[in-house]
Amino acid sequence: MGITLFDKIVADKVYKKCIDNGYCKYTEIALLLDKSESFTKQLFSHRKKFNLYHLTKLSYSLKCSVTDLLPNMQDYKQYFSEMEEEYCFIESLNRRFKHDKRR
Repeated sequence: MGITLFDKIVADKVYKKCIDNGYCKYTEIALLLDKSESFTKQLFSHRKKFNLYHLTKLSYSLKCSVTDLLPNMQDYKQYFSEMEEEYCFIESLNRRFKHDKRR
């Protein structure tokens, strides 16, 4: 499965939250994740995906909730027009759900 819009928004929100908390280098973020710098670069260049373990670990280090790192309707508004936003948000979730159901 490829990278979805959901995954891209998560990576963007995580990166912004890291910058806001003073973690500006991939090496610093890699230490928070207990992963290599190259793996961390792949997460932010949308070649790999964050999983719930990564998000939970980061939420403790960044002193925020996991939900702060997940997409909300405002995040989707940046990508879609007013008429499309609800449909696209729901469609993104449906695609994700259908793929997970096949496993």
